[in-house]
Amino acid sequence: MLNIGILGCKGTTLDLASSLTGSKVPIKCIITLDEHAAERNKVANAASRNLLEFAGETGIASVAVDDYSLRDEKSIQYFEDLRLDLLLVIGWERLLPTTILKSIRLFACGMHGSSYGLPYGRGRSPLNWSLITGQRKFVTYLFRYTPGMDDGDILGFRVFDINEYDDIGSLHQKNRIAMSELILECLPTIEDGSIQFWNQPAQTPTFYPRRTEDDGLVDWTASPTAICRFVRALAPPYPSAFTVKRGVRISVQDAVPFDTTLGSHLLSPGTVLDVSESMKTFVVQASGGSVLVRQHSSLVPMDIRVGDKLESDDWRSSSKKFEERYGMGVRPEQMEIRGGQVYP
Repeated sequence: MLNIGILGCKGTTLDLASSLTGSKVPIKCIITLDEHAAERNKVANAASRNLLEFAGETGIASVAVDDYSLRDEKSIQYFEDLRLDLLLVIGWERLLPTTILKSIRLFACGMHGSSYGLPYGRGRSPLNWSLITGQRKFVTYLFRYTPGMDDGDILGFRVFDINEYDDIGSLHQKNRIAMSELILECLPTIEDGSIQFWNQPAQTPTFYPRRTEDDGLVDWTASPTAICRFVRALAPPYPSAFTVKRGVRISVQDAVPFDTTLGSHLLSPGTVLDVSESMKTFVVQASGGSVLVRQHSSLVPMDIRVGDKLESDDWRSSSKKFEERYGMGVRPEQMEIRGGQVYP
């Protein structure tokens, strides 16, 4: 029987652990990130405490490490003592160092993909970016970890839809289901040594850049459809999209296209067209129509009023910050996000 560990610190980690234990996959241990370290690193959808509680309830060994990079001596020693055969990684947004990978008898594996298929779309936040840019399919791979970025050999893949109702939470759920299915499919051949790997295609890879919580400012000059995709891509439990009124940040947690005729098209994008006191919603002018903001963080029964002008992002200037976040050696033609091409 294989000694299997799970590494992660997010809600998707908890869901994978629950799914696999429900399918009678023996998990030896769960390695997660200390909740204070998760807070320092601004981990979205952090679930360290829930993972430790789940491990205790199911009799699985567990540990919370303090170093997200896993380069400290304590973490390295812990992995060496575990003597794992297989490490399953989900919800751990860091590369694994060579010392950790060498401590695993067989290999570590996790999921990555893009709407174009690997090696395209390596890097950060491919599910968020795929929603923002209006993609309709996602190809996700179970792949073997290396010290590099998403460049390991492939064990298997799944394709799933990105539909008009999806938000980032539902896409992560689809991706986690795909990982559960692929692990159950591959485990017998991993255990008997007959597992086959496929090299990633030889095309030049492309990359997505890192996103931060401050990248969520809504661009009201975009179309209503693009704005609502953007809101869904940053939906709870992840840091929400936001707008700003007179220096006060207002999170936008749910929004839908509203209308193309009601209201004045002479108003500039970002202008509040209507406010519903009863439903606690408001309508904002965009390009070619308007957006109904249905869930938000306004504190009083309405601190937003008709005629208010909300601050707006400018994609053409903000795209420069994403270009600056690409790693060394990524050529301009390998950048998936650049030059204002995010809103088709």
